[in-house]
Parts: sequence; structure tokens; C-alpha cells
Amino acid sequence: ARINDLIKKGKRVLFLTNNSHATRKGFIDKLAKMGVSFGDLEDVEVMERALASIVTAGFTTAKFLKQEGIKRPFVITSTDGLLEELNAVGITDYITTLDTEDEAKGQKEKYLQPFNKEAIDALLE
Repeated sequence: ARINDLIKKGKRVLFLTNNSHATRKGFIDKLAKMGVSFGDLEDVEVMERALASIVTAGFTTAKFLKQEGIKRPFVITSTDGLLEELNAVGITDYITTLDTEDEAKGQKEKYLQPFNKEAIDALLE
């Protein structure tokens, strides 16, 4: 309730999380279900303000990689939140442990093998 009052008054309210499992939009949806009122999220300007109020580990990582010019990162993740944030900033050519072709599979089998020199060399080929 107090958070909604601050938002209505135009105060800058930030929501921070070290969770990279969901996108900023996912957190907006979650906060809205908890009673946080961002306004009419169908309105593009309202959605932009809402997105600007959410800082996640995935979003921060994506912005950092973009800023540093890293175009093909190797991403170790178990969900697609970070990957969606990478896509949103234009980083689409990444290598990931997540099986993006078949989400039901989860992690790519080749990344679940025990690590030794031969396994790492094979992954880097």
C-alpha cells in the first residue's frame, strides 16, 4: 500500500533482486499479483517506467555484456530469464547450457558430464 502511494506520487521506486530466473517483465507480473500497482501496463510509457524500476541479476548481466561489447558469451543457466534479457539487448549469438530447442529437457546433456581436460577441450571445439 505504501509502495503504491510512492508510485502514485511519482517517486522513483526500485525493486532489486539477485534472481536471474525471470525477466523484468516476469517480476512486474509477480509484483502486480502481490498488489503493487504500476498503472495500466498496456500503456507503453507505463510499461517502460515499470521496467525501469526493476533491476535483476539477468538484466544487469545483459547490460554489462552489451556495454563491454561481448557478443558471444557462454551462459550457464537453468532457466531462460537471463537468455531473454540477453536477447532484449541484442545479444542473440550465445552458447548456453540450457536446451533452448526442447525446454522440457532442461540442461544440455554434454554440459552435465564430469569436467576434465578432455571434456573441456571438446566443449571449446
